[in-house]
Amino acid sequence: MSRSKPGFRAGRDQGAITENLELLTGQRGNGLDKAVTVRQLAELGLARLRKMGSNIYVPSFDAGLITGGNGDAPQIPTKPLNMAANGAFHNVLLSWDKPNYRGHSYTEIWRAPTDNLAEAELVGTTNANLYADAVGAALKAWYWVRFVNINNQRGPYTGPGGVYAETSRAIDDILEEMAGELSESYLTKHLQDRISLVDGPTSLPGSVASRLAAETQARVDAILGEASARASAVTTEKDERTSADGALGQRIDTVVAKAGENAALIQQETTARTSADGALGQRIDTVVAKAGENAAAIQTTNQAIADINADGSAAYQALWSIKALAADITAGIGLLARSDGTSEFAVAAGRMAVFDPASPTTKDNLFVVEGGKVYMNTAFIKQAFIEQLAAAQITADRVNALVANIVSAQIVDAAITRAKLAQAVIGSAQIDALAVGSAHIQDLSVDTLKIAGSAVSVPIGVYTQDNITLSNGGSWSTVQSLVIPDMGYPVNVLIGFSCRVSKSDSVGTGAGIVDYQLLRDGSSLLQAENLNAYIDDGMQMLSAARMSSANGATSITLRVRRVDNYASVAVGYRTLYVIVLKR
Repeated sequence: MSRSKPGFRAGRDQGAITENLELLTGQRGNGLDKAVTVRQLAELGLARLRKMGSNIYVPSFDAGLITGGNGDAPQIPTKPLNMAANGAFHNVLLSWDKPNYRGHSYTEIWRAPTDNLAEAELVGTTNANLYADAVGAALKAWYWVRFVNINNQRGPYTGPGGVYAETSRAIDDILEEMAGELSESYLTKHLQDRISLVDGPTSLPGSVASRLAAETQARVDAILGEASARASAVTTEKDERTSADGALGQRIDTVVAKAGENAALIQQETTARTSADGALGQRIDTVVAKAGENAAAIQTTNQAIADINADGSAAYQALWSIKALAADITAGIGLLARSDGTSEFAVAAGRMAVFDPASPTTKDNLFVVEGGKVYMNTAFIKQAFIEQLAAAQITADRVNALVANIVSAQIVDAAITRAKLAQAVIGSAQIDALAVGSAHIQDLSVDTLKIAGSAVSVPIGVYTQDNITLSNGGSWSTVQSLVIPDMGYPVNVLIGFSCRVSKSDSVGTGAGIVDYQLLRDGSSLLQAENLNAYIDDGMQMLSAARMSSANGATSITLRVRRVDNYASVAVGYRTLYVIVLKR
C-alpha cells in the first residue's frame, strides 16, 4: 500500500490548528493521519475499557495481544505491601509498594465505614501506587487495595483488616463547639463572676459595703468625736442549724479597716452543708482593698460537692480557683475534676505566659497565649492538623501533597516514579540529581546541554540544493562538508549522505559514470565507484551511511568525480549529516 508522509502543518496560527484538527478527525486528507479513539480500539478488539471514577473510561491491555515484558505470559497478581493511609482535611492519600509481578495493569481501591471487608465498596482504580480519595471533612473509614493484571485477574487484598484513616473536622467547627462548651462550663462561669464582696450592695451579707455599714453604725459616736474618721473591727459569725432534711455549719471571720474613703477587708468563710440529695464543703478566702470608687480583690475558693443524680447515681465535683479583680477586669485560674472522668483547667486572662525562671533571658523558653494566638520558640508535635500553614522554612523527611504550587524549587535528590504535567511553569529550579524513568517533551528549548555518559544522539547536518557541474579529467570535486565539534570524550558517529546526480545534457551517448568518496579528516571512510547518471527522468538518488568514531573536532567531506568524458554531469540536492551517538 502506498503511504504518503504525514500531512500535518507546522505553526500555531488558527489556519494550521484548523487544518491539523481536520486531519485528526478525518475531514481532510486520505485518512492515514486520522486519530484512533479509545472507542474504536475497543470495537476492534484491541483494547478493553475500564470504568474509573466520575464515569470516565480508560483503555486497558488485551491479554491476547500483550504479554509480559520479556514475552512471557502475565503472572497472577501478588498481595500489595506496605499500604499506608494519611488523612488530611478533605482527602485521604493512600500509598503502597510498586507491584513486582509480570503483567500488572492497575490497582483497585476499596473503602468501608467499618473494619469489615464485606462492607467495602470499590471507590476507584489507578495505574500508579498512589491514590487520593476525596471524601470531605470528618470521615472515618477503612481501606483495602488489590492488584489486577492485563488478563483481568485480581489478586489478594492487602489483608482481612483494613487500613484506618480519618479526615479532620473543619477548624472553625471545632472552635465553635469548644466555645459553646466553655460558655456552659461551671468552671468558666465561676471564673467570669466578679468578686461580689467588692462591689456588692449593703444588703449583700459579707460585702465590703455591708461590713463597713455595720461597723460604722456600731461605732458612730466614736467616729463623730474624732478629728478624722478612723475605724477598725474584727467580727466572727457562726451559724449552726440542724433539721430532719440536713445540717448546716458555717463560720465567717472578717477583719475590716477603714480610714476616710479608704477601706480594707479580709474575710474567711467556711461552709459545711448536708442534705438528702448531697453535700457541700467550701472555703472562700477573700482580700479586698478599696480606695474611693476603685477596688481590688483576690479570692481563693476550695470547693467539694457531692450530689445524687436523678437516676440515683452519685456525682462528685471538686473545684479550686484563684480570682483577681482590679477595676472592671477579672482574671483567674481554676481546676475542676468530676466523677465522670472529665476535668478542666481554665485560665481567664488577656495574656498567659510560661517561662523558665532559671533561664538567663525570659524569651529563651517563652510560651505565650494572647489575642487568640500562641507564641513559642520550639514545639514538638507528633500529629498536627493545620488548615493553612505559612512557613519561612520547612525541613521534612517526607511530604505527601495532593496539590503543590511551588514558585522556586531546589531539589537535591529526586526520584520520580511517574509524572504527568499538563502545564508546568517553573521560575527557577536547581536540581543536583534527577532520576526519571521515562519522559516525553513535546517542545524543549535548552541554551546549553551537556549530558555525560548518557544515551543521547546529537544530529548535525548541512544541505545545499543548487548543482555543481563535475569537471573532466577524473579529478575529485568537494560537493559538501561539515565539522563535528569536540564533545570532550570519544563518541561514535553515524555518517550519511544523499544527493541527486544527473546527466545535464545530451552530449555523448550512454550514461555519465561517477565515483563517490566519504572522508573523515582527509582519510577515506567509504568509496563507491562506476555509478551511472542518467538524464532527467532517469536521475538517481544516492545515499549511504557509515559508522565511525571521533575524538576532538572532526571534519567530514563528501567528494564526487567523473570517470568518463562523454557527458556533462551535475550534482545537486546535496545533503551530508552526522548523528553523534554518545553511548
